[in-house]
Amino acid sequence: MRISLRIRRSACWGLLVLLSVLAASWLCLYIDSVHQRRRAEHLISELKSFPFATAGFVEVRELANRYGGVAVQSFPLQPFFPSQPWWREEEERVLQLRNGPACTVQNCTFNIWIGPRIMKLRFNIDEDLFVDSILARLGLRPWTVDARLEVKDGKLLESRTTVGQLGFAGFGSFRMIMPLEYQVESGPTIDGLNGDSDVYGVSVRHIKGVYGYLDHLDAVFEPTANAPANRAFDVRLHCFTRITSACRGFAELAPTAWSDYQARKERNRK
Repeated sequence: MRISLRIRRSACWGLLVLLSVLAASWLCLYIDSVHQRRRAEHLISELKSFPFATAGFVEVRELANRYGGVAVQSFPLQPFFPSQPWWREEEERVLQLRNGPACTVQNCTFNIWIGPRIMKLRFNIDEDLFVDSILARLGLRPWTVDARLEVKDGKLLESRTTVGQLGFAGFGSFRMIMPLEYQVESGPTIDGLNGDSDVYGVSVRHIKGVYGYLDHLDAVFEPTANAPANRAFDVRLHCFTRITSACRGFAELAPTAWSDYQARKERNRK
């Protein structure tokens, strides 16, 4: 009897220790996610007033340095939440470029990446989706904010800032993990303005009709003195760290851009 009682007590203590470790781990991950979200909010706030029309190498470099950004001579813009095998090949090429020619004032691309630290532990695409699903069910939905600014001939040529979160979406009982992604682009060579007389356009790039989930919204503006960067960067990140549910669409994540998109659609119908 005494041996049986000791075993039960040991099992209870072991279970209590395990639950305590799991709870502490979850809390650490959540606190880190909140901390990184606040850093991302500061970055978005700076981008609202960033001088896209006149910024040069120094201004872009200082912005990147404040947020732990890196610089390479050039690299292709990657998809935000990679799901294709070729993305890994391009990533390897980026690493090779980082070891190649140094970034110069005349030709340099800066990359700022902010997200929960656990996102850096994602290695294999299939394993990533499995881990992402578990994290999403635990209220720790993966998210990232990525800003890439290209300097050409000493001046900011174009930029691309992507904000997104992974969450479950679908119809009825059929649900799967999918990205909600908002992207702000600026530059004279960026497509998406569709010939509008203003210097601002908002468009939907992808619609997942099968799942009923709108997953990618683009805001595009030309880097002029009166560029509406403040409207384009009206991004609300508080839903990234909400435990109970993911961001409820673009009306919550990017309300101004979503409102502008709806208004543009309404005008096109008339």
